[in-house]
Amino acid sequence: MSRAFLLSVLPIAGLAVACSSIEDKPLSETTREELIELCEDNEDLFPKAFDPSLARGSCILILDQGGECSEEAIARCIDQQRSNVEPDATQVDCNETDETLVQNCDATVGEYLDCLEATTEIFEGYASLSCGEGDQVLSFTLPEACGSLQAECPEIFGAEDG
Repeated sequence: MSRAFLLSVLPIAGLAVACSSIEDKPLSETTREELIELCEDNEDLFPKAFDPSLARGSCILILDQGGECSEEAIARCIDQQRSNVEPDATQVDCNETDETLVQNCDATVGEYLDCLEATTEIFEGYASLSCGEGDQVLSFTLPEACGSLQAECPEIFGAEDG
């Protein structure tokens, strides 16, 4: 669920921190241009095709289950994940913003940002996981800050309705 959620927000990466003037604006009222501009200003908040923290978390999860977890094995696993990614796929393409995901969403840009920031903090924490802590990846749940966004905008999370 964790990677799926972050990848699901990638197409609407245009909803980010720089434009506080629209934080109270409903997502459904944002223009494509606003979404793209916000994305460009805040690309660092959004998941890339390869994210070292997520890669470490998923490698530890896999290696813990196989009983062969070590720092060397984690490094090999991360390198393998990195090698499976096209070099140009490591950047967010803001022009691929899909505004249709928010066309029926009454949550505000600010609510989206709160959810994204809280989720990003969780994933950044995966960078410090050690062998034996893969259960933290498995037990991922959306942060409380995502409650209203998930209720009002199920499309962002891959659901068709609430």
